[in-house]
Amino acid sequence: MERKRFLSSALCCLMLVFNASGAYLTNFPQKLIQPDGKVIHCFLSGDEYYSWLHDEASFTIIQDQETGYYCYALNQNGMLVASKYIVGVDDPASAGLQPGIQISPEAILKLRKQSTPDLPDEPEPEIKSALMNAPRTLNNIVIYVRFSDQTTEFEPKQATYSSYFNSAETGANSMYNYFREVSYQKLNIVSLFFPLNNGKEIKSYRDAHIRNYYCPSTAQNDSGYSVTDGGTMRNEREYKLIANAIKFIKNQVPSSLNLDTDKDDKVDNVCFIIRGNPFIPTTSCSILLWPHAFKRYYSDIYIKSKWINCYNFQIEGYLDYKQTGVLCHEMFHSIGAGDLYRCVSNGISPVGPWDIMAETTNPPQSMCAEYKARYGRWINLDSIPEIKVSGHYSLNPISSAKNNCYKINFSNPYEYYMLEFRVKSGTFESSLPGTGLIIYRIDKSACCRNLNGPPDWIYIFRPGGSNSVNGNIAEAYFDASVGRPAFQNTSYPACHLNTDSKDNISIENILVTGNTVSFDVRFYNVEYSNTDQLPPVTKAINQIKTSGSVVVKNADRILFDSGDEIFLNEGFEVKAGGQFETIVSSCGSK
Repeated sequence: MERKRFLSSALCCLMLVFNASGAYLTNFPQKLIQPDGKVIHCFLSGDEYYSWLHDEASFTIIQDQETGYYCYALNQNGMLVASKYIVGVDDPASAGLQPGIQISPEAILKLRKQSTPDLPDEPEPEIKSALMNAPRTLNNIVIYVRFSDQTTEFEPKQATYSSYFNSAETGANSMYNYFREVSYQKLNIVSLFFPLNNGKEIKSYRDAHIRNYYCPSTAQNDSGYSVTDGGTMRNEREYKLIANAIKFIKNQVPSSLNLDTDKDDKVDNVCFIIRGNPFIPTTSCSILLWPHAFKRYYSDIYIKSKWINCYNFQIEGYLDYKQTGVLCHEMFHSIGAGDLYRCVSNGISPVGPWDIMAETTNPPQSMCAEYKARYGRWINLDSIPEIKVSGHYSLNPISSAKNNCYKINFSNPYEYYMLEFRVKSGTFESSLPGTGLIIYRIDKSACCRNLNGPPDWIYIFRPGGSNSVNGNIAEAYFDASVGRPAFQNTSYPACHLNTDSKDNISIENILVTGNTVSFDVRFYNVEYSNTDQLPPVTKAINQIKTSGSVVVKNADRILFDSGDEIFLNEGFEVKAGGQFETIVSSCGSK
């Protein structure tokens, strides 16, 4: 519930975070300098709640707090400690160390929950997206920020950033073009840059504090924020930083600019571009200087009488690396969507490269149809066509505004399938692993999107995959031409519930032809009870039966085709003029 504006400013500093979501970095190249001057090259992975350094072979790296040297890490009682083996000097494999070690899953969850205490269990649509189904323009305020010890200004690359945000040229990889495409031309995001500049030379707000003030406190940084207070100091410092930056530029924002296009009394979005690179962790803690999006219950920070609810943090170094990909990921957070990677992966990627909120590519790939419907409202969530009867079906690509997805209910009432066609082409889908039908499971009982999985809210079926085995998410697309023509109990992958038990469906003869994918749907066991209108053809793999009043009307022509058995129980009736035929294929009888 929103708080009243007459709360004191002292209370305002104790901000309650509604949602904090960030980009998941994978193998972001880093250059570190050892105390003896030796340069080492490694990688940074993770999100703003938990991240780690590692080498090319995935051996985890941590800084020794006593010597300052970057060493290979050991896991000691669920936490990381520095070993005696120095990066760039010793071979971790020969020393018997294990690659990929992390802090305990319980510790990772604790770090996230400290920063997202109010993350809702059910991933319901945000009120902020209520007007998305009608065409509109969202005006995004972009503010450059640097720190007192950063004496030089941003490089003169305003034209480059303008292109990332606003280019409307056909085929341009920009946030403007991305949201135009994924929203079916319903959403235009126009970004305006502050402090005002000449279109080439960037001007920035220079904060009174040094950069380390906004980093975790360590033995090497005594000016940083506490990592033992549950994130209170971190949030207070972030709040003051954005408040001061807004105060610095707000009089430059034209009074004629509509900052609240969805009419909720809040600025639609603010994006801060922070000078420098993402913070390199030396201990396990949540990080402020990391690409992320924040939403707050209340704020006393205003621009033109509209208060700041949603904002994005973009870090210069990572923005230059991931460009439009990270811009679109964080902006979709502001629209309402959550991350789709697991907080504790255990080697499982439930969605992988098929959704921008799971893995961010550049150019960015589309979000899945479920996310388009639930958060963008660019597909009507309540009107997604449901396949209830056996038959032949086809789909257009997800980039098409019509005939772009199907829903099939599970035998379990809390779960359902979604089917969509993904095509590896164009500006924003060119980074997909392949072209074909994508089939995924929605589990409405799963908590907090995919963060606490398993079970996962969205799980894409893939060869060799289960709740405990990742399989090959890059081969999740079905198409006869790549040897994956069917999805059924005995296929590879097999259809299964979140318990890994098999389900009552077969999707067969999946074939990509030009710009469509076609397929046949059959159910293993079908029962009709008190049916007003029977489908003309019902094909079941095992059994068809009736119960209660089931009538073949006088103008109907009905076929029941079953692999094993057909039971026509009491109450089944064929009226005069109706035609009814049965086939039990395994017996060869009619």
